[in-house]
Amino acid sequence: YLGHFGKSELLRVIELTGLQVKKVPHVIGNLIHLRYLCIRSPCLVELPSSIGNLINLQTLDIAKTSVKKLSASFWKISTLRHVIAERLDLPESVGALKNMQALMGLVCLHPWHGNISPLHNMVNLRKLKISGLTSSHSAALSDAFSKLELLIHLELIGTDIPSTLFTNFSMRRLQSLQLTGKMIMQTADTEQRCTLPSLTNLVLKNSKVNHGFIDMVGKLPCLAELRLLSRSYDGQQLTFSPASGFGNLTD
Repeated sequence: YLGHFGKSELLRVIELTGLQVKKVPHVIGNLIHLRYLCIRSPCLVELPSSIGNLINLQTLDIAKTSVKKLSASFWKISTLRHVIAERLDLPESVGALKNMQALMGLVCLHPWHGNISPLHNMVNLRKLKISGLTSSHSAALSDAFSKLELLIHLELIGTDIPSTLFTNFSMRRLQSLQLTGKMIMQTADTEQRCTLPSLTNLVLKNSKVNHGFIDMVGKLPCLAELRLLSRSYDGQQLTFSPASGFGNLTD
């Protein structure tokens, strides 16, 4: 019965839960006034290329599906504000998505060349969660950080996580940071001042940071919660002292 949606061209909101379907009909592309599309069905593996016709779409929530890739035309919808997924392929090139506010559950399957990444024009991003990061993404990701001045929540997962996000003056609004993957650091990095004045929550896993890094984040003025998970610290002993800071940590 999903095919009947094509006859309801004035629909602006669609939320589907628990449907046992693998594909969404092509006629969904006729709903050009649609602004919000949420589908919760683990069986769903494909959205049609016609989804690129939804020129007024603001939110796509497919976090509870098995969709892994969307058509290139979808990533050119300039009205997009929220894309929420599970493990969705983030293309190497996207449109000028300057209205994007939340990009959650994306996977970097393609290398980024030079300092150019799909994130560069998303200057209004508030929430970002991406995985699959490698050394091929580090330079472009570091450059993108300088443009993401409105970012509040950030989750990065990969084999290489650039430490430059801790010393980037542009991310002064960042409050929550979760990192899974080895932190790529130079000795000079831990000698710099950490410039995340609004950060209240920090979670590290597989990061293998040294004591110098711990001392650096200890000086964050608003840090209230620090979670060091498995393989987050590369050392035999971790000692906290008054000189280490962490004056705002809560029990």
